[in-house]
Amino acid sequence: MNIRKAIAGLLAALTGLSALTACGNTAEGSTTAETTEKSQSAIVNELEDEPDTKNTQHETATNVRKVTTTTTKKTTTTTTTTTTVATTVAAKGTKGPTIEICDMHAIGESHFSIEDEGIKDSYGNTYLSNIAFMDASYNAFVKYDLDGRFEGYSAKLVTSDRTGSGAKMNVAFFADGKKIYSITDMTRQKAPQNIDIDLRGVKHLEIKTSNSGEFSYGWLFLVESEFEKAEKPAECKEIHRLNELVVIDSSNYDNIADLSRDSYGELHNGCQFLDASYSGFVLYNLNKQYSNLSGYIAASEKTGSNTSMNIEIYADDELVFECTGINRQSRMIPFECDVSNAQTLKIVSSNLGEFSYGHIWIVDDELK
Repeated sequence: MNIRKAIAGLLAALTGLSALTACGNTAEGSTTAETTEKSQSAIVNELEDEPDTKNTQHETATNVRKVTTTTTKKTTTTTTTTTTVATTVAAKGTKGPTIEICDMHAIGESHFSIEDEGIKDSYGNTYLSNIAFMDASYNAFVKYDLDGRFEGYSAKLVTSDRTGSGAKMNVAFFADGKKIYSITDMTRQKAPQNIDIDLRGVKHLEIKTSNSGEFSYGWLFLVESEFEKAEKPAECKEIHRLNELVVIDSSNYDNIADLSRDSYGELHNGCQFLDASYSGFVLYNLNKQYSNLSGYIAASEKTGSNTSMNIEIYADDELVFECTGINRQSRMIPFECDVSNAQTLKIVSSNLGEFSYGHIWIVDDELK
């Protein structure tokens, strides 16, 4: 404002000089003075209207800061909202991370596959993905090495719209050899079955099937299959079974790995089969690595009605267990015997009743 006053004073002085110069002609002098006065007033007004550069720069800088601050606040608000929504969604979930069956690696399988195309079940429901196919007519099975990394498994068991009308299918899930879920005589008339099993601390999971009815199209499907991951791996118990041992010698014996059904309809993860009508036996190499053998004795669903079977177990030729009079009406018979420091284990069978179908099994066995 001091600069404006100085300029205004200078203009006033110049006006005075102009008036003195034009004093010889009063009219001309008056006109000149008026013109000069008007010019001075215009210049002063222009100066007064001219914005202060420092103030303008200050205001501009202030406005920029205000805009930046506003933008930052908006960005922060948006980020906070997104985080809150994500947290809310996670909090609503009841399960941990899951892996679909199509992304699991099987360590053993037969007549099992992942379907790339959708299917329709016998009730008309359509499933588009995450589908596992098992042909029970061919004793389909699959085995997974879980190594304690999972907490559970869920799925639906369904039959196809192409499953044979006469097929009667059986399914069982085994966790380290122990049955944890099973269903028998599954037909296309049965509604989808929900499966939800606990897998905590399980090393190996096996899913096995069989068909007790007509052979054609014993098709089963596991749909919406998910393995729920554990927060951290659990310690697994090491399980040993007779089918892992070296067989030194045998006669009328077989190690059956397929899903086996006894005379009471119970499903088992395979069996050690002996034909008692032919005095079947088996000799295993224990190699002095075990101290205890336990399990069950059962009759096959094909065992003759009037058989009377006996079984004997020897550890290094010493009799450690004996059971007589076993027939197809006999329920599963539990046994346990001491095999400490034994080099060999021998199981011998005989039949004192009718000759036909003296089928006897060792099932659900465990070596410690």
